[in-house]
Amino acid sequence: MAVKKALAVGFAPLALLGAVLLPAAAAAGDVGQCQDGAGEAQIAACAALGAHSTLPTAQRTEALHRHSSLVRKTGDDVLAQKALEAAEEIDPKNGDVAIAFAKFHYDNARYDEAEKHIMRAQALLPNRPHP
Repeated sequence: MAVKKALAVGFAPLALLGAVLLPAAAAAGDVGQCQDGAGEAQIAACAALGAHSTLPTAQRTEALHRHSSLVRKTGDDVLAQKALEAAEEIDPKNGDVAIAFAKFHYDNARYDEAEKHIMRAQALLPNRPHP
């Protein structure tokens, strides 16, 4: 009985470490797939990275930005907008997301919304010519 208890106590930190490392390992696989993959697998990997709350903000935001771009190519503007909204929620001071939103609204003939995002991008990225 004492041996079982000692083993249980010894394995508890390992179980906790495994619970942390396994999702991180899965996320690492998603990073490559999101950046270099193709088709539905790439779209799914980018969505998974964006939803992975333990990853750094910049990595999640970039994945959601890429996810939005990929699903726009499939014609799903609703999902593309949701991905940009999620990216903006994670990192509200990201000028690249503001630029992507401006392009999104411009392409959908929502010029007033596009202008708001362009102005926001200019404020966030004063030294870049993109906005």
